[in-house]
Amino acid sequence: MDNPAPERLNQNGQNLVRILISSYFIAVALGLIEGTDGSVLMAVFLPPGLAEFAGSALVFALAYLVLMGVWMRPAALLLGLVLFWSSYIINFGPQGPMEVGDFWRDLALVGALMMTYNGSPRARRHSAILRRRPKVRRIRPGDPVLPRRVAATRPQAEARTSLPGPGPATTADEAVRANIFRNEDQPAAAT
Repeated sequence: MDNPAPERLNQNGQNLVRILISSYFIAVALGLIEGTDGSVLMAVFLPPGLAEFAGSALVFALAYLVLMGVWMRPAALLLGLVLFWSSYIINFGPQGPMEVGDFWRDLALVGALMMTYNGSPRARRHSAILRRRPKVRRIRPGDPVLPRRVAATRPQAEARTSLPGPGPATTADEAVRANIFRNEDQPAAAT
């Protein structure tokens, strides 16, 4: 992980595309702009007024789930299927005007919608707005680190002979050398 910045920018870019596309579908569902909604699919089962409401509610709910990042894959797939088949029936159905441009636009939106959930599962978890739960990571240490002594600049034989050993002093002269805390006026203690 030498440079995490490009990956983070990529995730931010995907989040912005996801917000832009889902806001487009929400605006279509609310009737703020013209576009393909799911009322054509619902018209088979429901009366016309209720089919328009149910289709708009379905598109709004799926677009809102994509916007929030909750159940993003199933919501994006269902929204893509609803948009694709609604656009196909509107443009190429029995009374359709055979408008290739409108169908192509809707197909491009479906492709962009499918790109919104591209990425690793961890990146998808971090892009969710509602279900993000930061967790503390536990780090388990591996093998213990043993400190090493830094080698002296003097050769080993000279260093061993010039330093007093840690054992008890046997003569008075060695006792004086071993007691580094005595004053110069104080005589060496006899053993």
